[in-house]
Amino acid sequence: MVLVALTFGARPAGGPRAVVRVWVEDATMGLQVLDEGKGFSPSETGATGGMVGMKERAHLLGGELRVESAAGQGTRVTADLPARPRTQPAVAPPGA
Repeated sequence: MVLVALTFGARPAGGPRAVVRVWVEDATMGLQVLDEGKGFSPSETGATGGMVGMKERAHLLGGELRVESAAGQGTRVTADLPARPRTQPAVAPPGA
């Protein structure tokens, strides 16, 4: 997820730099990527496609992902994930 958020910041967002934070608090691991790029508006569907995949990955791990962005103001991607991964898949496999 961090790599996707960094790639997003480097390519379409055009930011000169990004800040990555990682922390562990109780049973939660947090990841945050903040870029100084041009940001995007929620109506820009091309800009949000990668974000949908990251949200799905976070959910499969038992966590959540938030994306905050506004045109001209950069983008912040924050993930809260369990410090210990799930032992069961979040979604039943096909045919189960």
